[in-house]
Formats: sequence, structure tokens, C-alpha cells
Amino acid sequence: MKATKIDVFGLFGTFDHPIPLSTTDRITIIHAPNGYGKTAVLRLVNAFSRLRYSVLEETEYQRLSVSFDDGRSVEVCRTVAQTSGTARPGDEPTVHLKFKQYYHGTLKNEWDRPDISPSEALTPIQVGRFVPNLDRVGPRIWRSYETGRTYGLDEILEEFADQLPEKIRDLQRPRWLADIGQNFSVHLVETQRLLTLEAETGVRSHSARAEPQLVPVVRTYAEHLRTLIRTALTDYAVFSQSLDRTFPNRVLQNLKLPAMREAEILAKLNQLEQARERLRQSGFLEEEGALVEPGRLGTTARRVLAVYVDDVQKKLARFDDLLSRVEIFTRVLSSHFQFKSIAISKDEGFVFRDKDGKPLALELLSSGEQHELVMTYELLFRTRTGSLILIDEPEISLHIEWQLTFLKDLAQMLEKTKSIAVISTHSPQIVNDRPDLMVRLKAPERSDEHQSI
Repeated sequence: MKATKIDVFGLFGTFDHPIPLSTTDRITIIHAPNGYGKTAVLRLVNAFSRLRYSVLEETEYQRLSVSFDDGRSVEVCRTVAQTSGTARPGDEPTVHLKFKQYYHGTLKNEWDRPDISPSEALTPIQVGRFVPNLDRVGPRIWRSYETGRTYGLDEILEEFADQLPEKIRDLQRPRWLADIGQNFSVHLVETQRLLTLEAETGVRSHSARAEPQLVPVVRTYAEHLRTLIRTALTDYAVFSQSLDRTFPNRVLQNLKLPAMREAEILAKLNQLEQARERLRQSGFLEEEGALVEPGRLGTTARRVLAVYVDDVQKKLARFDDLLSRVEIFTRVLSSHFQFKSIAISKDEGFVFRDKDGKPLALELLSSGEQHELVMTYELLFRTRTGSLILIDEPEISLHIEWQLTFLKDLAQMLEKTKSIAVISTHSPQIVNDRPDLMVRLKAPERSDEHQSI
């Protein structure tokens, strides 16, 4: 599902923000002074896509609407119950959420989120039974073994809904709303993007739980890329074995067919070697291709090589998607980082070296370099194809020259992932020569009384 428009009304009790999205250029820039709610809009849309009710309840607004390219739109209406005369000081107001689904303007479904306490929907015993890798650290508090993040019952209901029984999930979301959440992928790149919580060791046993620590995201992303490469290599090896097992029989079958011309075979072998060279430069493969001298290919040899060429094309194609992302990643960073070189490694993910070829610790990259690396990596490797990507203040720590090329670099990545982006920025350098992509958030119109004053 592709979003085409975002509308937020009554934000902070003051602002109405209609935001049409550019699906042709794939980039929409929202611009406004501080305090107009740019970050709040991004967080609300992200919370809606993940059904994070806590964010949808806590943020002050009246109505959020997201429209899609198939004629559907979904609206979240937020109301705050009036405080009764019997309310005690310090009591939290009751917030109610109603979700409505429209199709070409006609109401099709609506759902009131039940006003039910988390403990009524999910008990601590059920948490331990249905949600793995959580450590109970308080009466109603759990901590993830893997990330160190803590959760209350409300957050567990939101974060791990897919692992819970259907009767509990139904309290959280009707099927039509869950389907939209699954088909509407949103990725939020927040302003704090350089540090993350991670346990000292990976997945630990119950008897060996370490306190989480803050680690540089660049380090975790290097490990993530290493995992992606190793997964691709495993897939390549398994697929290669399956083709190799049937290679003799397919050769024998091909002996009965017309032979491919020698020039065509040699051209395809040359293309394969170019493909292998790209994989070698990107650190994926080290193997050499078959060397075939022209002018010595008889009919039988050409029939055998035709099967070989077809097999190798299929094998190398297993890397196509990951390789193209890696090439964009290294090209963007290489064009910006000075006196440093980046290399992709199947053992380390990515590594940097100084101008003398000495390895550099990832956390010693400058703040601007880490911001650039993290944003580029998230856009290429951490988002689903066809996502709506929300980027809050991409200009943080970036040199003006990097800001000037940001939209061009972003367009390459969005084209690869078939995604669209909404950027919140204060920087005229980010906008550069594309003011046509900009949506200005406006202040409410003043009354005649205020205008006369």
C-alpha cells in the first residue's frame, strides 16, 4: 500500500497539517519553524503503522488520516474524556481512540479500541508463555535478552501482538486494521540515530544476563551486513549444489539440441567474468571463472558450455539484489568521505581504512560520517521494499556540501527500494534546487481581533 496523503488535525490543539505526498518524485519535504509539529507528525504516522497505541494516545491531536493509492483511507480519532467531579488530583485523563476505514470516501469499517487495562488483556503468566526472550525484572516490567529494552504490559501488547493468541490480538486490533498494518510499511529515521541499546553478549541464557549498554549503531550495522552477506553466500552454495547435482543429465539432454554459436558463448562468458569481478570488488566472492580460448570450441563443447553459462548466470543472480544495494552504499559513502576508503568484507561487514591503508575503528568516524553511514544503511538495508520512509532532520552533523547532494543520493536509494520518503528539515541546503517538493506547515489563521492587535 502506497500512502498518498497525510492529514493531522488539532495537533497540540493548534495546528491542522494537510500533507500531500509526491509519489512521482518519491520525496516530500515538510518545512516549518520549530514547534509546528514536524517531528510529531512523523512519529504519529510511524505509530499508526505499528499500532503503537501509547504514542497515539499520548500525543495531543484530534484526528490523523492516512490516504492510500487504492482509494482507501484510515482515520484515527482521539478524544479525551472530561474529568468527572469525583476525579482525584493526579488522575490521568481517559483517552479514547476510534479507527475508521473509508473506501473512496465511503465509511466501510470502524473500531473503538476497548477501554481495557493491559492486565485484563494479558497476564504476566501469559507473557512468559507466549513471548520468548523476555526477562521479568519487576511486577509488570520485562526486559529483552537481546536488546536490553524494557517493556510494560501495554508495550508488550503492541510490540509482540503477532505472537499472542488470537483472542488477545482481537482486543488490540480487528483483522481489517491488522491487514493494513501488515501491508503499510513505515520506517522512521529519528534524530538520535548513532547509539543503540545492545547487550554485551548476543543471546544469553537465563543465568548469564548482562546489563545492556549503549553501543555505536555503525558497529551493529557492520555486523548486520556481515550476516546478510553470509546468508547470501549460504544461499548461493545451496543453490549451486542443487544445480551441480543435475548438471550431467542436463548436459546430456542439451547434446540433442542445436549448438549455440561460439561468439555468443564467448560473449556470455565475458559477461559472467564481469559479474564475478563486481562480486570480488564487493568482497562477496574470490573464485575465478572458467578460461576458454576462442577458436577451439567444437559442437559438443559449445553444447556443454551453454549449460554451464546458464547455470552460472542463475547462481550469480542470487547476489543481484544485495550486490546492487552494496554498490550504492559504497558509492555514496566514497563520494563523501575524505582521506578514508570503505571496503565490504564477508567477515566484518564493512571496514574503513585511512589514507595510509590502516584500519579505522568504526566508532572513531566523525559524527557527520556516522550520521551519513547510518542513514544510508537504513535506507538500503533496514527497510522493506515499498516502504514509506520518514527522516527527521537529515542535516544533523552533515557538511553543507553533503546536504546539497542529499536529495540526489536519496533518490537513488528510493528508486532501488521502490519506496517514498517524507523529510522533516530546517535546511535550505537539503531542499537545494527542489522547492517544488516542499510542503510548508502553516500556522492557524488569526482572527480579525488578533490581526487588529
